[in-house]
Amino acid sequence: MTACQLEMFCFLHHWPTERGGIGRYRHFKTFAKMIWPDLDWNPWLADQIRELCNDETAAKEGDTYVKTVSMTGAAGAGKSFSSALFASGWWRCAPDESTVIVCSTQKDMLRKRVWDPISNLH
Repeated sequence: MTACQLEMFCFLHHWPTERGGIGRYRHFKTFAKMIWPDLDWNPWLADQIRELCNDETAAKEGDTYVKTVSMTGAAGAGKSFSSALFASGWWRCAPDESTVIVCSTQKDMLRKRVWDPISNLH
């Protein structure tokens, strides 16, 4: 495994700190920096990705993991970009096992706000 693949594996499998993990958020951030080295990890992006990685607010049953997050904030706060980044990162970890549903105020705005960053990150 490359260092990036190891971080992705640990993120995907919620590798526990008791077994050498560094937490889901830090694994995500580490591999994201490897894939997208020019990302600006500002405090808002960090907070949003940290919450998307928070296992405490997810529903888990067997191998099924469901995370629901509702973000509010001012226009330009990065909500759409952080969602696109997380979706792109998660998909890279498990393209055959991940599904992400994103919503916006209108279909055209969804395309502009989320699909553009997803396609650019890809």
